[in-house]
Amino acid sequence: MKHRNKRAGGFSLKGKPMSDKPQNIDGPAFPNITPDMLVPGGPGMTIRGYACIKLMIPETGEPELDAIIKKAQRNHFAGMALQAYLSNTRAMDQLAEAIEKGVKDTGKDQREVLHKILVKRACLLADAMLKESIPE
Repeated sequence: MKHRNKRAGGFSLKGKPMSDKPQNIDGPAFPNITPDMLVPGGPGMTIRGYACIKLMIPETGEPELDAIIKKAQRNHFAGMALQAYLSNTRAMDQLAEAIEKGVKDTGKDQREVLHKILVKRACLLADAMLKESIPE
């Protein structure tokens, strides 16, 4: 029998069925600790904290870390929105018109206007995506 990974059928690397319920989720993510690796306050990051960081889900229970994850989430969505925006030819035509208008109205150079418009639009889309994805 071939060993299948979790995505390919629910088996661990050892071929045993994986549990539906995670075990020891609040234990250390990296349990091999040596005395020189110890930090004040405990044995390090929990598996839950590590998963929250990797998956960008702000549910670690630590407000400061959750705030950092939220910022990363927003930056990630803004980057995705920017890529989608730049790949859309109609949006690029509208962008060219907005740049011309911005240069005329503000007197700034094209690069400054382009940067401001792109960042603003990407962040607006990211904020909208985050607002829709947060359950109330």
